[in-house]
Amino acid sequence: EGAAPIPDPERPTVHYPAYTVTIRYGEDAKVTLSSDVWCVILMDAIRKSCPVHRDETGTLDLAGPSGEPLGLSNEENRTSLAREYLQERATYILVNVMPPAEGAEPEIVPLLTLPEGSEEVLFPEAGGKKDAKGGKKK
Repeated sequence: EGAAPIPDPERPTVHYPAYTVTIRYGEDAKVTLSSDVWCVILMDAIRKSCPVHRDETGTLDLAGPSGEPLGLSNEENRTSLAREYLQERATYILVNVMPPAEGAEPEIVPLLTLPEGSEEVLFPEAGGKKDAKGGKKK
């Protein structure tokens, strides 16, 4: 009596802390990480948790529904809390921000490949500003 109930192994319970975000990347994979850390710590955790092939000349970042990078890797944001830039329990797409050519905008490359036949729009609020569809698996 008074003992905690024994968890049912057929129905595991997962409790995430309040300040978490889900990162989508790679071949339609995702990982949930805490956003209650400095931006530099979150981006380091993303690099270790999300193995993706990318052009190393770009900067790893996250993008929300608008497709705009959030600037978590920017030098001035490194020691800010990531939760100041990220909505609690929201989902973000891992992107590679390529340096702009002279006089051009930086190129935002989603590092998420959707399954073949998927009609999902990665950046529903992009408003036609950029390619809002993810890469397709070949």
